[in-house]
Amino acid sequence: MPLGTIVTNLRATFTASTGASVEVNSTVQQSGVTTNDFTDSVTYTVKAEDVTIQDYTVMVVENRIMFFSSNWGETDGPPRTGSIRITDDINSLADGATATPRIITGSNVNLPYPDIDSLAVDSLRNMIYVSDITTNNIIVYNNAKTATGNIAPDRTITISGSSGINGIAMDATHNRLYVSGSGSVYIINNASTKNGPITADAVLTLSSQVLFIDVQNDRLYASNTGTDVYVYDNASTLTTGATQNRTITLTGISTHTVWVDGGTNKLYVGSRDASADGYNLFVFNNAATLSGTYTPDTASTARIAFAVLMNVMVDNQDRLYMWADSATSVAIYNNASTLSGNVTASPDKTIYGVVRKGYGMGYLIY
Repeated sequence: MPLGTIVTNLRATFTASTGASVEVNSTVQQSGVTTNDFTDSVTYTVKAEDVTIQDYTVMVVENRIMFFSSNWGETDGPPRTGSIRITDDINSLADGATATPRIITGSNVNLPYPDIDSLAVDSLRNMIYVSDITTNNIIVYNNAKTATGNIAPDRTITISGSSGINGIAMDATHNRLYVSGSGSVYIINNASTKNGPITADAVLTLSSQVLFIDVQNDRLYASNTGTDVYVYDNASTLTTGATQNRTITLTGISTHTVWVDGGTNKLYVGSRDASADGYNLFVFNNAATLSGTYTPDTASTARIAFAVLMNVMVDNQDRLYMWADSATSVAIYNNASTLSGNVTASPDKTIYGVVRKGYGMGYLIY
C-alpha cells in the first residue's frame, strides 16, 4: 500500500463460490463493503457449501522502493569504470544509516569511464538504462531487481547521428525511451527490443540535458539547464519536428533537475545555483497547465535551501529524495505534497552509502 494509507478501516474485495460464506472473527464479510482493521494480520475464514473450512491470513504491507544511483567522477573499482549502486528497500533504513547496496561495476560492465550522467529504470520489464556520455552509448542491464557485480550488459544501443548523450527517461507503459543529446531529443519506440546501431523513431530539435516523462499524464518535460522548462503533451505520439505546447520560464535560476508527481499535479524544479532568496528546490502546483514566466521565490508553493542541488525524485509514496553535486548520501522528506512555504525542517532521513558520488537516480517498486 502507498505510504500514509490508513489501515484501520479497509475493505477487502474477494470472490466466494456459490453457497460459501466468508467471516472474520465470526462476522460475515461482504466483498467491498465490510471494513476491518489491518494494523495486524486479519484471518478470513471461508466456509464452503460442503461445510469444509479454510483460513486465509491477509496482511497489508507498504510498497518497497528499490533505489538506483549513477556516479560521476568516482569509481567503485578497481578497475576505474562506471558504476551503478542499487539499494533494496531504502526506506526500511533508519535515519543516519549506511546502506549496503548491490554494485554493478568492473571490466565487463561496458562503462569504461566513471562519468555516468543519467539512468532510467523500466519497472515493468525489470531493466536499467544507462546513458554513457563518454562513449555516446546507452547501456542496458536486465534483471534490475537482482543485478550486481562485474556483469556484461544485455544490450548496447547507439543512436545514429547522436552526440553528447546525457539525459534519459523511460516510459515503461509505452515502451518508449527518450534520450537527450547535443541539440536534440531522440525518441526510441519498442525500446526493450533495440540493440546495436539504431535510428531514432522521432527527433525533437531541442537543446536539453534534463528529461522527465510524466507517464501518468503522457507528458514530457525537458530543461536546457537554463531558465526554461519545455512541456510536450501527448508524449507517446510525438513525431519528428514536434514543438512544445508550453514553456515555463523561471527567472533567476538554472533548472538542473525536473520531476513531476502526476498524481498530485506538482512540479519540482531544482537548481545548482541558489535563487535570490537562497533556495535551490522549488515546488509548483498545477504542473499540467503551468505556463509563462515566474519568479520561483514567490510563485512556488514550497522551497528548500540545499546547496549545489544535483537531482530530485518523488516516489509513488509521496517521498522526496534529493542530493547535492558529488553527494555520498540522499536526503528524504516524507509527505512531499504537503511541503509549503520556506521549508526549514530537516529531512526525515539521510541515508549514506546509496551513491558513490551523486548524479543520476531512479527507483523501482517491488
